[in-house]
Amino acid sequence: MKRIILLTIAVASIFSAKGQMVFSLEEAVEYALKHNKQLKANRYEIQKSENAYKEVRAGWMPQVDAKVEYMTYFGYEAELAFGGESASFSQEDYANALNAANIAAGNTSGTGIFDASQYAGSKAYDASLQAAMAPTKIDMSGTSTANIQLAQVLFNGQLLSGIRAAKIGKEMATKNVELSELDVRANVADAYYSSLILKQTLKTIDKSLKEMQDLFDKTKVMVKAGVMERTELDQLKVQLNTLKNTKLSMGRNLQITYNLLRFHLGLNVNEPIKLTDKLDVIMVVMEKERSLTQGLDISNNINYQLMKKQVELTEEMVNMEKMSYVPTLTAFYAYNAKLLTSGFDMNPNHVAGATLSIPIFSSGKRKHKVAQQKAELMQAQANQNVLEDNLRLQEAQLRFDYISKYEEYKNEKENVEVARRVFENYERKFSQGVASGLDLTQANNNYLQAESSYLSSTLSLLQARVAFFKLMNSL
Repeated sequence: MKRIILLTIAVASIFSAKGQMVFSLEEAVEYALKHNKQLKANRYEIQKSENAYKEVRAGWMPQVDAKVEYMTYFGYEAELAFGGESASFSQEDYANALNAANIAAGNTSGTGIFDASQYAGSKAYDASLQAAMAPTKIDMSGTSTANIQLAQVLFNGQLLSGIRAAKIGKEMATKNVELSELDVRANVADAYYSSLILKQTLKTIDKSLKEMQDLFDKTKVMVKAGVMERTELDQLKVQLNTLKNTKLSMGRNLQITYNLLRFHLGLNVNEPIKLTDKLDVIMVVMEKERSLTQGLDISNNINYQLMKKQVELTEEMVNMEKMSYVPTLTAFYAYNAKLLTSGFDMNPNHVAGATLSIPIFSSGKRKHKVAQQKAELMQAQANQNVLEDNLRLQEAQLRFDYISKYEEYKNEKENVEVARRVFENYERKFSQGVASGLDLTQANNNYLQAESSYLSSTLSLLQARVAFFKLMNSL
């Protein structure tokens, strides 16, 4: 019951009373890891590699096959001729055969009485009788056989290497999904930060619009009273319209960014969402964090882990080609159940045996295959070394970029405060008639430009942070 309550609270935290989906950055990342459509598709690779591994491993297990056969000879009769070719053998023929057998056996008494038992076993007698026998006919009726065969591989070097290679492939598929998950984390964070920046930009423009509208209304009254010239009012009107156009443009950009965030979350384009994290809170936490003391552990980088697995896989492929020189031993047993038989059947019911396949000569084919795989291995090892250098270079570059963006962020933050004070000062002077409308609009433009630069530097800093910790695999 307690678990159900906790689950209900967790689900409810994502939805607001208006049906909106409400996300903090952490909630958005966790939601995307479960619902991102591309990530779901990538996870099927794990299932495919798992089944591929099991398929190869099954080749080492016993294999049982069964079949049922039926054959008809269309009434054919086979003839087995032991001597003569005559199909008929009369009584006279038989007497002549006996006489011939008698003479062949050495009985020349001429008594005319022939005792077969006296000469039985004599080669000459048997040959003469056999020569006189008519052919034997065998009816070849239809036959049907059910066969079941059990085969077991006792040794196959290439199969063993294939099993190990398939296992490495399964591990690589898992690492690829982990890399996709890391990309999703980074993409969601970037889209979330961009949305917060644009929301803050709209707030700044709205605030400036309200101030300019109030100033415009006051100036309009003063122009009517003849205290100010119409030119001052026109300059404010231009500035007011520019701000309105900027607001519309920022609003469209915010919707585009929201759509990008929805895409990474796996939501429909029109799904209403609300972001709960505050930009100023994020920046405070980030300034306290700023843990750039973390060094790069190359072995913890997923791209490097994938490259190592690629080298292992290539090594196994070399072993597999080398195993083509090794004999293969297979044992089998077969049972034949005779459902229908003809008059002549010499097939046994039980058969067992073993096959030893010995490779002898392939005109260098196996040798060249091994050489190719060794070249692949050397290439993979070289790529691994290149990747190590690239990762160390990326670490130095991203660390430098992170520090630079932070310094830029601090300067832009200070510029905003200064530009705001200047604008407020000109606003007071304009109300007192000391400063012109041109001075005021210029001060306002400078302030808005400072705000834009500040928010842009804030986004750049957040993106630099995401890129740095993504490299460290600690995002």
